[in-house]
Amino acid sequence: MLFISNPISGLATGPQWLPHPWGTIGQFLPVGAAGTALRSVAYFDGRGASQAWIVLLCWAFSGFVLLSLGKWRKTAH
Repeated sequence: MLFISNPISGLATGPQWLPHPWGTIGQFLPVGAAGTALRSVAYFDGRGASQAWIVLLCWAFSGFVLLSLGKWRKTAH
């Protein structure tokens, strides 16, 4: 995840400076969303960070679901 999402996140410059599909795709990965949320909180008083927070919550929720499934599968056997 880190080797793919870090270059297309636009963390150092912003997703607007990346080629068209990559900047948008990078914002739906954890590194890009975290960078956008951090940038919005630090410079713009949190404005414009709602999509980034939603993306991060979705990633956290999907990780929790996968961990629960793994634990359920381990105890089922």
